[in-house]
Amino acid sequence: MLYYGARLLQKSLRTKDRTQAVRISSDLVSALEREWQELRFSATDGVAASDFLKSGVIQVPTLTEVASTCCDMKGKLGDKRFVGYVSRVVSELTGIVGDKSIRT
Repeated sequence: MLYYGARLLQKSLRTKDRTQAVRISSDLVSALEREWQELRFSATDGVAASDFLKSGVIQVPTLTEVASTCCDMKGKLGDKRFVGYVSRVVSELTGIVGDKSIRT
């Protein structure tokens, strides 16, 4: 997911002083960490956080879902060659053992 619409964000610190740059960048990193924590722990409307603890049902992805997620996380979905190699290996594996969850 690209929350800001880009994989890389750059921000000018507008200083050449190393000490000041370290202080400014530390403040920036702290602010981004707080925002990341809020995004990670925000629950959807109508769902209490305790519901996730009580359910006991854990969604474990299958091999094909993991392969797709892997290609996406590596930023290789547009690379037909990479996706082809991964798809070929996963299809061979699932042909032998089936499309099992990664837990089993």
